[in-house]
Amino acid sequence: MHQQSSEPVSRLSGTTNVPIKRRKYKSSKGLVDKSQMLAANNALIYFKRCEQIGYDRIREIADDGIEIVKQYLDNFISSLEQKINDVFDRATQIENYRCENSSKYSQNIEIHLQALDFLSRFPQVFEYIDGKEKLEQHRRQYHVYYETLKSRMEQYKYSGQSRELRDHLLIAQTLTCIDRFFEKDFPLNGYQTLYKRYQSELIKDCEEASATVLPCIDKSEYDKVDAQLSLMDEKFVNPLHFAHIKYKVFNLLYIT
Repeated sequence: MHQQSSEPVSRLSGTTNVPIKRRKYKSSKGLVDKSQMLAANNALIYFKRCEQIGYDRIREIADDGIEIVKQYLDNFISSLEQKINDVFDRATQIENYRCENSSKYSQNIEIHLQALDFLSRFPQVFEYIDGKEKLEQHRRQYHVYYETLKSRMEQYKYSGQSRELRDHLLIAQTLTCIDRFFEKDFPLNGYQTLYKRYQSELIKDCEEASATVLPCIDKSEYDKVDAQLSLMDEKFVNPLHFAHIKYKVFNLLYIT
């Protein structure tokens, strides 16, 4: 009986008896390493072709190689998905904004979503990790939260809860980076639009409060002064107006 030639095996592994070493790959801390992803993409193509060869040893090597590549990709996408979800959770918790810079959350969300989107440049990898569906899952998640945030901000606006509205405006501002990852018409009605709408509302409210508070200071109406100041946020008031108000309040408290 004619035996299969070992020549094709020699070309792949150097010898028919050389074992495949199982290396532990690292996933570049959750961000895309282009060279590794290109290697993984090419490896998937190569090993799939090797599986079609009619030599048992070659198929064994191909199966082992594919398993190693898939293990690396599984670890990578698991780490990346965890980071995407973690940073989004932190960005939607208002208490985090009282001790940290909101721009950090926006940058982290964008960086990690870009990493997932970037994987589409490696077709075999993107297909294996089901990248298209993962992006779609995040879009659905962000759209649901958008509706929740929009409803809350409308409620705070009409119930006069200015402080809560200001707090949630920070969240909307942070999440504006998400808009460009949506398709169709969401960017026209997304987080950026929501942020601009209520930013304008708060500026208007703060300017009205600043105009009202000055006569109250002149009349020494302390309760009304306190009520109007609670509606104001320095970020949404004309700097000259706010400086004048602080000067008047200082005189009221320490001079009169």
